[in-house]
Amino acid sequence: MGRARPLGQETSEKVCLGRVLVVDDEDSIRTLLRKTLTQAGYEVEEAEDGGRAVEVLGHGDNPLMLDAIICGNRRPRINGVEAIGYFRAQYPSLPVIVLTGYHDERLAQSLVSLTPAHSFHV
Repeated sequence: MGRARPLGQETSEKVCLGRVLVVDDEDSIRTLLRKTLTQAGYEVEEAEDGGRAVEVLGHGDNPLMLDAIICGNRRPRINGVEAIGYFRAQYPSLPVIVLTGYHDERLAQSLVSLTPAHSFHV
């Protein structure tokens, strides 16, 4: 069964479901997420660390409009917690999905404290 299309839209046209910024220092993770999200209909921007993500977000006269950020928590330059704190402060209504390969309850609690209670789900 195909996806629903707005009235009058041709079947060959691609529908963009939203724009996502993927922040991870591992190229293979960014590539996997980019391919998966692009196939699902999302436009994807990438950054290799928190510092670059901040640059990408604020590039040019108009800040980048996003629907979500997917961010690894252990990054060089600006680490994930710092980057996520920045994202939450500057873009409080923007969903931030945190990727981690480590079980760290302290880290999870520190991330919860950065996130408004109404938008965080465990």
